[in-house]
Amino acid sequence: MDYDFIEKIDSVNVHKGIRKPKFKKKDHHYHNWYEIFIVLKGSCRFSMYDKFYDVHACSALLIEPGIFHYYTSDVGCEYVIIEITAGYISRFFSSDSANMLLKCFNSMLLPLEDDALSECVKFAEIADNESDASISDKFLAIGNILNIMNKASNNQSLSPAIVNSNRRSTLEKLNYITNYIAEKFKEINSITELAKKCYISKSHMCRIFKQELGVSVSSYINNLKINSAREMLLTTNMSVLEIAVESGFNSPQYFHKTFKSQLGYSPKEYKDYHFLQKSLPDKKFPNEKQASN
Repeated sequence: MDYDFIEKIDSVNVHKGIRKPKFKKKDHHYHNWYEIFIVLKGSCRFSMYDKFYDVHACSALLIEPGIFHYYTSDVGCEYVIIEITAGYISRFFSSDSANMLLKCFNSMLLPLEDDALSECVKFAEIADNESDASISDKFLAIGNILNIMNKASNNQSLSPAIVNSNRRSTLEKLNYITNYIAEKFKEINSITELAKKCYISKSHMCRIFKQELGVSVSSYINNLKINSAREMLLTTNMSVLEIAVESGFNSPQYFHKTFKSQLGYSPKEYKDYHFLQKSLPDKKFPNEKQASN
């Protein structure tokens, strides 16, 4: 087995950075870790399947593993991202503690008071400090961050999906289309057919997808099909051919090509890696092909 791209499955990563105005992530992607995306200044918009989330300064978006997402920033933003693998959670927290700490991910979009924001940044710096932070310092910092998120979740007043009024008409149409896709993606065979079903011209539909999501309509649909196939690979005994058909691909060759392009592995390799990871939890294994934040 090729272990060129190996990563610990029980890790925490912290990223701090700035996105310039008019930033657009190149495509939808997903991670196999829990992600807390905190906006310190500015704002950004996330697309997650068929919903949109405007994340403003002093707020956080919580993303569970396996959720396809994409974000843009018209005005730019300063952010802190905290990535926590499920392996890390299970290693340092009991099952009951983990369930309590991860409840905040049910809320997704959370407002943060100034003091809570400062505390999150402080604990993120502790978790990120490889040289000075002990193992106990790091896991206590992560526990505190999740605790802050849970408190914010209990007090939250933000609506989960906040639509920018300046583009309300466009986003309402986009929401209608993405809701239709979420329900019917396995049955959609052509963009022209989809446009007719949604009562919109093909050119206009393609334009608003590129404008608002930064991806083509076909890429958006394929993301949903591949995520469906990924789940079936890990939870059923269906053959790769059966999964290709069940997830909406008419051609096994196209399914194989699209799957490998998105995840970095063939369907069979993907299933084998995850089976070995489950069987040998103390070993290191290749990770899915990830798009960087």
